[in-house]
Amino acid sequence: MSYMLYINGKLIKLSDAKPVAQTKQVNDLAKFSSRQTNFTNKFIALPCAENVRNLDRVGLVGNQSNLPYERAVVDLFDSITGECLIYKGWGNITQMTDGKGYEIYVYDGNIDFYKGIEGLTLTNVGISELNHVKNLDNVIASFAGDLNYMYMIADYNGNNITSTGALNIDYQLPSARTSYLWDRVFQYTGFTYTGSVFSSEKFLNHWMTFPKPVPTLEPIVNLITSQNSEIGQNSSAVPTGTGIEYVHFYYSIIFPNAFDNAYASNNNSYTVIKQTGVFRIKASGNFSNNAGTSSFLNWTLRSSTDEVKETGSFDTAVTTANINVAVGDKLYISSPLSGYIGGGVNNPLTGSMITTLDYVVGYDANFEEALLDFKAKDFINEIMQSFGLTMFKDKYSNNIDFRTIKEIVQSEVVEDWSGKFNGKANEKYIFSNYAQKNIFKYRYNEENSSYNDGFITVKNENLAEENPILTSKIYSPERLKVYVAGLLLRTYKFWNKEIKDDNTVDYKELTGRYYFLRSKEHSFGSPIAIGSESLNTETTINTIQIENYYRLNFQEIIYDNYSEMESLLDKSKTLEANFNLTTRDVANFTFKNLIYIDKLASYYIVNKIVNFIKNKPTKCEIIEVDYRKTMAPPETNPGTYITITSIETSGCDVIIHFETDADLPVTIMVVGQPNSFGIVPPPEFGPERYFNAIVNPTTNTITITVLSGGFWDFNLELIGQSIQSNHVMFENNSTCTFTPPEPELTFITITHMQNISIDVSTNTRTIRIDFDTDLPLPNEITFGSYDLYNFSLPSTIQVSEKYMIVDVPYKGNGLFGTTVVQWIVNLSKDNVVSQFVNVIEDF
Repeated sequence: MSYMLYINGKLIKLSDAKPVAQTKQVNDLAKFSSRQTNFTNKFIALPCAENVRNLDRVGLVGNQSNLPYERAVVDLFDSITGECLIYKGWGNITQMTDGKGYEIYVYDGNIDFYKGIEGLTLTNVGISELNHVKNLDNVIASFAGDLNYMYMIADYNGNNITSTGALNIDYQLPSARTSYLWDRVFQYTGFTYTGSVFSSEKFLNHWMTFPKPVPTLEPIVNLITSQNSEIGQNSSAVPTGTGIEYVHFYYSIIFPNAFDNAYASNNNSYTVIKQTGVFRIKASGNFSNNAGTSSFLNWTLRSSTDEVKETGSFDTAVTTANINVAVGDKLYISSPLSGYIGGGVNNPLTGSMITTLDYVVGYDANFEEALLDFKAKDFINEIMQSFGLTMFKDKYSNNIDFRTIKEIVQSEVVEDWSGKFNGKANEKYIFSNYAQKNIFKYRYNEENSSYNDGFITVKNENLAEENPILTSKIYSPERLKVYVAGLLLRTYKFWNKEIKDDNTVDYKELTGRYYFLRSKEHSFGSPIAIGSESLNTETTINTIQIENYYRLNFQEIIYDNYSEMESLLDKSKTLEANFNLTTRDVANFTFKNLIYIDKLASYYIVNKIVNFIKNKPTKCEIIEVDYRKTMAPPETNPGTYITITSIETSGCDVIIHFETDADLPVTIMVVGQPNSFGIVPPPEFGPERYFNAIVNPTTNTITITVLSGGFWDFNLELIGQSIQSNHVMFENNSTCTFTPPEPELTFITITHMQNISIDVSTNTRTIRIDFDTDLPLPNEITFGSYDLYNFSLPSTIQVSEKYMIVDVPYKGNGLFGTTVVQWIVNLSKDNVVSQFVNVIEDF
């Protein structure tokens, strides 16, 4: 017998009719988005008495063994050399055939880990440490970065500013530290992991958002008091015609017992507030008189000087009341019903209410509840795909080593298989499942979006044009940024905004959205206000954590983690070659290292060992590695915004600080306008433009030189995108000696003009003006026009070629009794003006 097979520690005799064949693989590059495991062909165990006994009598009449339905622990040894080919593999007894025996399939490698997390969600692996109360204190505490959750300030498409102008935490969401979730999956399943990527800043500063708004329907509260009400009574003597009659007034006492604690005190009449925040009134029961029954409560909030600040009423059977209070306020609570007996009226007050007064601490940010639908397997795969990782499980332990594609392709250890090489079987030039453009896709809130997707190209015209090779479960943030607390930040949408008829905004919650992001510390020059409108709390702070999407665009991920993959796929060469492998070769091969074959003069990745049978040539699928190829950098991002954040002056130099999402360096045009009135001038007045700006991509600054004195208005423009920044006005009080720069162009000459059309209804004619200039294009040229009595304000037109199409007023025949009108036009740029040319009414 060549092999010894053990199932659950018991020796199983194998049939010699079919040899054992073992296939080994770690991650098939032809099936990019999945993760593979090792497997064998089926084993046939003899139907002998010893096997029947060791296999728990499976197959016998009346047998109820669970062995075919459970994992069978399988060990496989070479009986001659003692080499262990499979250690604690996963066995599956599929059937028992009379006369033939038992059919057994065995898997090993990564299967233990994937079976261990099969069916688990992130909630199952024990993430209670992430659960917390969402309130102002905990949001601010998370900015320190030593917790496993953090509130990265971003636009989540909610109401970011309170009515007092503070940054509103009510519409901010927590994110979980990816490394914590990763650790919990491995700790829960009893596995460990190694890999260089796990100590990198990109992994340690990688977060996943809470998948929905933090629920606010049922807050976390601290009990102030809970009491059963009483009925109070006042009696008075009322004179009548026949004597004195006593009348009785009845009223509710909601809190009959005085109390005093850290939040409030009560003297049976009203509650004095000792802690600013939100108080919640919750009650059950009702009061009655002969006129009716009511479960309502009225409340009134007065200041410390007894001025009414707010009043309200609510049905205790349906809802609760949340009241914003401040220290020193007085809170009065009563039933709207009262009673009266006297003067022939018999209408007493009866009934009671149990009323609870709570201090609202915050809201339950429960990650265990929120992540109940996120499968642990999906999370592991998302992280592996985001960092380009392949897993290698150690045969004899539960440690998994993760290697990047670069570490595999450029491994320091190379195994020389030259002496084992036994010839090529075939050579293929196409990877199945790949196309010319292989797309990595995020999910988007807007259909058909793709701005954060990426792709790997394969230069093979025989492949399909494109293929979505990876579709993530993670959402992309919105394309455009918005201002939050004066900072231009991305939008991770968790609310939809709906404008109501009264022009107020209704925020509709969205769920099931996961985003990846990173954090970035930001310090303000002076403290900013931050608070919670729903909790009525506010403070100031200097430093916060803001969202950051650094290197999370899929094209950037591909460039960082899949460069070598693109090199492998470019002019790919996959060989099926035969090798003379020993049992030891197969038993100890890890797939982590490259092999070298001298007859082929190349290095290779072993993609798969196919059907190894002892003492026979073994076919292996190997992929040629070309060290010379490197991936081109991703295409330059032209940018979607540019924003001036501040301006400082130093003599004639003006230093403009800006933010942009464009890849720097990029061409930025600076537009400066002397402005004595402190207002943004209309564009037709022809702003003075500077093209000699010095851009510092490291500090995001632009330095230009201007005349000293007076008010100035500046804005920036991303050339080629027509994306303009905000306008910023400042006063340049510095003094300096300044020599204006020489004009960049020397001439503009109109070479031809042609009438194109006339619109009588709007009195407009359209003309084409051809011109010649030494101005570099694309650029802007100002067009001016007038006749003898009428002037038109000049307009600045962006041109990319040496002509423009413009509209001028059309006067029509008969002006001054003539049939011809002359309309005069000219072109200008800075101080260079073209000749004046007449337009003749020839229609």
